[in-house]
Amino acid sequence: MWTQQELIDQVNGTTTNAEAAATTDGTVVVTVTETPKDEAAATEPTVATTDGTPKEPVTEETTAQKTADGTTSPDGTVTTTVVEEGDPAEVTVTDEDMMTTTAVVEDATPADATTESGTLPEGDPIATTAIPAEGTEGEATPEDGTDTAGEEMVETTAMTEEEMAEAEAVQEIEESGIFDEVHYLATNSDVLEAVQRGETTAIRHFAQHGMKELRSFNAFIDIKGYVANNTDVEEAVEKGEFTAFSHFKRHGQFEKRFAHALFKAEEYEAFHPDVQQAVAEGKITSWGHFLQFGWKENRQFSSFFNSAYYLQANEDVAEAVAAGQTTAIKHLFQFGLKEMRKIHPLIDLKVVAEANSENIKSFFNVGELSSVSGFELISYAINVAFKQGFKTSESFSFSSLESLFGSQLTSIFKVGSFSEISIEQLFAFFGSAEGQELLGSAGGDDLSDGSGSNLSGSGGLSGGSEDLDGEDEGDDAQEGSGPKIVFNIIGAGPGIPSTNNSSGETPDDPTGETPEDPTSPAPAPAPTALFNVQYIVKNNLEALRAQFASFDFNNLTAEQAAQIQQYAAEEGLNPSPFVNLSYFQSAVKTQVETKLLEQGMTTEQISSLSLQELLEKSLELGFSPSPLIDLSFFKSSNSVELTKLSAKLGVDISSFTNKELFEFIVQEGIEAGLNPSPFFSVGYIKKLYIESIREFYSRESISELETPEVLDHVFSSGNFVLDLNYYRATYTVELDAYAKELLGDEAATGEDLSDDQVKAYAFGEGKDAGLQTSAFDIEGFSVEFEAQLKTFYSVESVETLSEHQIYSFMVTEAIAQGLNVSEFIDVSYYQSTFEAALVATFELTAITEITAEQVVSFMFGDAAPFVDSDYFKLKYGEQITADGTAVKDLSGKELQFYIFSEGWEAGYTSLSAFNLEAITADATISSQLLAFYGAASIEEVTSSQIVSYMTEGAWKMGIDLSAFVAAEDIELYRDQNAALLAEYYGIELTAVETLNSELVLDFQFGGATEVADIEYIRATLGEEILTAVNTAGGTLTEVSQLTKLQIVEYLYAQESLETVKLSAFDVAGYVEANGEAIASALGIEVDALSEIDSKQIEKFMLKEGVALGLSLEGFVETTYIQEAYGLAIAESLNITLEEVGTLDSAAVLNWVSSEFSSLDVNFLAYQFEQLTEVQQTELLTGLEITVTEGASLSVEQVLQIAYSEEFKAVLAVEELKLSAIDINAYVTANSEALTAFYGGESSPIQVKSGSFKLGKSGSFGSSKSMSGSAKFKSGSMKLKTGSLKLSGALDEGGEFDVNSLTDKQIIKFALTEGLKQGIDLTQYVDVDYLKQEFTVDLARHYNIEVSTVVDLKQELVLDYLYGGLSSEIDFEFVGTQYAAEIAGQFGVTADQITDAQILEFAYTQVASGADFSFTPVDVEGFVAEYGTQLLEIAGASSTSGVFSKSDIVSFMFNQASELGIDITQFVEMDYYTENFSDKILANYSLENVFNISGQQVYDFMTTQGIGEGLNTSAVIDLEWYKTEYATVLEENKAQIDVDANGEISNEELFDYVTGAGLENGQDPSELVDFESYLAEGSASAQALLAWAGSTSIEQVSYSQTLEYMFTAGLEAGFAPSAGLDVNALKTQNAEALTQFYKASSITEVTNVQAFNYVYGSGFQQPEETTVV
Repeated sequence: MWTQQELIDQVNGTTTNAEAAATTDGTVVVTVTETPKDEAAATEPTVATTDGTPKEPVTEETTAQKTADGTTSPDGTVTTTVVEEGDPAEVTVTDEDMMTTTAVVEDATPADATTESGTLPEGDPIATTAIPAEGTEGEATPEDGTDTAGEEMVETTAMTEEEMAEAEAVQEIEESGIFDEVHYLATNSDVLEAVQRGETTAIRHFAQHGMKELRSFNAFIDIKGYVANNTDVEEAVEKGEFTAFSHFKRHGQFEKRFAHALFKAEEYEAFHPDVQQAVAEGKITSWGHFLQFGWKENRQFSSFFNSAYYLQANEDVAEAVAAGQTTAIKHLFQFGLKEMRKIHPLIDLKVVAEANSENIKSFFNVGELSSVSGFELISYAINVAFKQGFKTSESFSFSSLESLFGSQLTSIFKVGSFSEISIEQLFAFFGSAEGQELLGSAGGDDLSDGSGSNLSGSGGLSGGSEDLDGEDEGDDAQEGSGPKIVFNIIGAGPGIPSTNNSSGETPDDPTGETPEDPTSPAPAPAPTALFNVQYIVKNNLEALRAQFASFDFNNLTAEQAAQIQQYAAEEGLNPSPFVNLSYFQSAVKTQVETKLLEQGMTTEQISSLSLQELLEKSLELGFSPSPLIDLSFFKSSNSVELTKLSAKLGVDISSFTNKELFEFIVQEGIEAGLNPSPFFSVGYIKKLYIESIREFYSRESISELETPEVLDHVFSSGNFVLDLNYYRATYTVELDAYAKELLGDEAATGEDLSDDQVKAYAFGEGKDAGLQTSAFDIEGFSVEFEAQLKTFYSVESVETLSEHQIYSFMVTEAIAQGLNVSEFIDVSYYQSTFEAALVATFELTAITEITAEQVVSFMFGDAAPFVDSDYFKLKYGEQITADGTAVKDLSGKELQFYIFSEGWEAGYTSLSAFNLEAITADATISSQLLAFYGAASIEEVTSSQIVSYMTEGAWKMGIDLSAFVAAEDIELYRDQNAALLAEYYGIELTAVETLNSELVLDFQFGGATEVADIEYIRATLGEEILTAVNTAGGTLTEVSQLTKLQIVEYLYAQESLETVKLSAFDVAGYVEANGEAIASALGIEVDALSEIDSKQIEKFMLKEGVALGLSLEGFVETTYIQEAYGLAIAESLNITLEEVGTLDSAAVLNWVSSEFSSLDVNFLAYQFEQLTEVQQTELLTGLEITVTEGASLSVEQVLQIAYSEEFKAVLAVEELKLSAIDINAYVTANSEALTAFYGGESSPIQVKSGSFKLGKSGSFGSSKSMSGSAKFKSGSMKLKTGSLKLSGALDEGGEFDVNSLTDKQIIKFALTEGLKQGIDLTQYVDVDYLKQEFTVDLARHYNIEVSTVVDLKQELVLDYLYGGLSSEIDFEFVGTQYAAEIAGQFGVTADQITDAQILEFAYTQVASGADFSFTPVDVEGFVAEYGTQLLEIAGASSTSGVFSKSDIVSFMFNQASELGIDITQFVEMDYYTENFSDKILANYSLENVFNISGQQVYDFMTTQGIGEGLNTSAVIDLEWYKTEYATVLEENKAQIDVDANGEISNEELFDYVTGAGLENGQDPSELVDFESYLAEGSASAQALLAWAGSTSIEQVSYSQTLEYMFTAGLEAGFAPSAGLDVNALKTQNAEALTQFYKASSITEVTNVQAFNYVYGSGFQQPEETTVV
């Protein structure tokens, strides 16, 4: 009888002879060797293993060189013997079966052609993925184990229904391709024993019992987890409609269901685009590919497993992999999980099990850890242990990551807090080299010994793949008692799509096929170097239209693209800019075919190749399909540059295949200005033809731009930073010389050049001369601080960053990090431009005393004086700048530039109302500042900090602001705010003239009135204030007679308010305790909380804060609430007023949390005030309330009135309205409409509203007019590409609850959709009260007169108080696009339109249901259409998420077109073309006309230049060639004249010169002399032979000779012709060469570099300079 090991060996065709070698640390390393089968049969081998290693071999595979008996088959196949009680059945595994490279599926296959196993049907090829040969995989094995080939059919009796069902099940299992017999027997010893006894077979047992018992049948599939994580499957299995196995085979794999904690179909596809395409085309499933090919090819499949780390941490596995015995993935699933190996730097399964054993046992409700399977352990590690901060590796846990690396990680991922980083992002990062280096810096696991940490342990499995203690499952294995772990919290890593499609329901018919995916046709493939359908269309549009009349060439499908490709091949059309078919056919094709024949292909096979296939074969052999690209030459000629570029890009270019190198040349090489062949020099072409190239790309009108070009240039890409002011000021000498040359006038200077002419020079000759385009040495900085840039932007290479991104980092983050940026900034420019301001700020006697660091601190740090822009405009707004602009019309950077240059020199140095010198000179204030900011000296406190302290906290300390503000400035504010002040304090307008100056400044900048609750102060300090007022001459008799003005005046008369409570709510304490939570909820930075009004924070405390669970304990004076609001509490709790007095503080806080926010005492008082005098008197009398003349009602009195039955009777209401807006009533009455709007079917994405405006955001005022510090930050920031990231996740669970909506959401609905539906707001809102209560705020906000607030539309009132369309509208867009309508509605001219009118107009349009656009970009529409793709690109870990508008718009304009997404339907194109044409043209010109890239040069030459007879390098001269070889050309005209029109065109001549003519030995220009170079016995010829490894010149082609001439030959000192002196190249151009290559000496410049420059960027026409 066989042992378990023997049976496995029989099935595998191998046996193991495991030799154990003890290591120094006591672990045992298992070495696996093969033993001939006959020896294995004779004796039962003993297997020496550690406790953590299973009895099975590390690998089940044999090598491809030996047969089962240890011999090598002639054809290299492996013959293994499967023995089941006797007769062997030979199974031959061919080389085809062992193929391990998957590529793109080429031929279109209908979705319904996919077999149930997830593979292609027979005959449907996947290009290089091995499809098992017929009969070698997936065949049904006879139950008796014998080979039935050739046997006669045996007559059988009719089967019973049960037997037929069993037979069908067996057939399904056999055909599935996913049942692993070896695994099944290895993990089920009871089955093994039954098989050994001859009672059953593995397949039969699985069909009869195993499927129902959820036994493991494949190491890669967790069938129990599959059921646990798919409730519909679980229900179907319980009902007997399916088995889990059948469901997965028929449906689950197609629906991308979770079937293992470590495998996610969407993530696998995202890692492998070729698989993704094959899946999309219905040719295979993700699971099918992984199970058949992926694990064999060691393809990456999960963020939570790192193959490289696994091999590094497990040396024995690495050795087995190196020996070809297994792959990392195969070992992981077969042995690694059950042996509890280290699988990731953050996951050591042994540590997980040992450190969390009690938690694990508790979680799974088991008594022993051994009862937990390997599948369950890894699921627990990822989904529970790591997430909850339990220990998952020797050195780290989730919680420790934050404490150790929190600040670094938030910087790397560019997030505000560690909590914003997803688990999958962390795993992906710490699996990378950078992440492991970071772990190492904190003392992480030392893997230098390369051994697994658990090889010496005792916790690993020794038996079945699911049991930690090696015990087998047995027949009751399905009776698990532990809880389910849901896998779907596992997400994709950064940049990995995660489109969970597992929510689909199981089909009702348990036997039916999974419905075909009804997706739209696949889009055209992305352009490649060999095939670019857009290129073909662009250059052959008319012909294609005639051929394919029904095609929409702007939206081609993959099938249509294939038809165009076929047509192009038949017609001889170039399929891409980098394929010259004429050249290929004449000069390359024959060579390729010869090589293919030599490799063993037949003529028939070669002729059957498509053009695409032939081109790919050509590249594989090293032949380029274009004379402008020479793979070998590229590497030789640019070796120095490629070494640097490799380091920058983080890639090993030397390891590229020919195809990869070709792709690199066309995508990176040419763009970088590297010469791709002897016949193409970017520098040479630009030097000779720059004006022609610029003319080619120049556009005079925006109408000449194609739509994608318009969209691409609405925003500057930020690729180039050009400061014209800097350039003109710094390079006057160079610009003067250029002006004389360009304008042909010796008297011309740089000032005569237009801005466009300066730009042309800057990106042309200036760039070649190394002149900076701004004061920032961006290139130098990026080299010095490469690591910091890569970390901050999370990029692999700084080459992917734009100049503007680097500049932005320099002037913000770099300074914050303390990096030395001054070395990379031309501070002399700023010294001269801002000399007066710099000298005054740093109190210098001369500008020469200033340091570079001071200049940087002034320009970009905190050293510049504080500037209140609003104050400056108020004071100097009517002044006119040198260019004729009024100062009041300046903003942003322009205003700041003016202030510190022209304005300062003109004496306009009063930058804010505060006298900062006087403030710092005051000893008391100075000491307070030092204490507040923790500074050692007053010099360390910036002017911004001083102003911030004075406006936000000085009033508490009793500091009189008016003592530090000039009297004239106080009067400025008094006059500006006179009407508002009168309304605010309830005084006559004339009384404002004598209003206390401190109160004027309080209103302007904020102060005590922001915090003070007048009624609270009246109740707590009333008697003291009354005494003070009467002492000063007042005649009041009651506290209730005190006015707001008197109360505020009293406050400001106090020596200090630091200890005086001004409200029952401690807002400052609440913010201090909950700042991060508040900021997170509001979507702002913590520092920005100081800018929010205290009353707004108070509202937050009582609503959002309560909802978030933030405690009010300690922040509410419950005693006052109990006394003042006792009646309200009694009414709410249905208790007596006396009982209210007995409540403890907790009960009062409870009431405050639940009821206080819905009670507005001022509104109750307002309702009383609306009664007639008679009604008021009757009520007061009846309630025995006495009110003294001039007195106001107290809170208690208002509540006494409000809760009286008499008051309700007067109002004729049954229930009293407690606030002006009854949200609850609105929700109750309109719950269905709200549910339909917010809870219906919608996009999986939400967009944060109001976070982005394409135009200005409205000029509404604010309660504070301080506009902030004038620091020269990054200016107009470019929308950063590649920054699409989630701002949050949506709650996808549960039914929609209308009561979960926020007030803001409800108001938004009411003001938009509600109005459309005709829902009348007036019954829910008392707008008149709101206007009265917030008169000053509304007037200030909308910048209108106080007297006109009464006429304000209710929508605008509610918009201000609760939010609305103002956060959605692009005011500039609406004001421009609808100018005529708005002007007509309000009777004004277009230039008189205000933002308030724009907002009112918008509400009018919404209410009418008109077709109206808020912004020129329909973000919501775009998201609805492309939501899924956005989630994929952002690397979302769920099927929903939240984005900011700015990120969406940035993506639309910067990346969408690159991905083939047409956004024009979501953009108001006319708005941009009509209003921003100059800006768009300027952006286009900067990037495409003034700054000509290498790619543009290539496109110009291949599109137009060569056709015009322009030379592509100094090595080719078409005009010279026509003369020199006139006779030859005439003799070969028939061959050269491809189109047979009787003339040799320049393109045809070029192809001949670089092809047949070259191989005939004809010199392409005077610069080349083949005859002398190859002269017999010459040194150059001998060196060439040595280089080529040939024995005769005849063996070396002329193309090889040309390559040698201009690479190794130049370095060896051989001139390609007598007219060129190699040595003189460097000696006569030393200065220019060292400057161009940034070399310290000429010795660092190679001969090749010297030639490339002299005959490239530095080329001079012969008549100007003698050619060296």
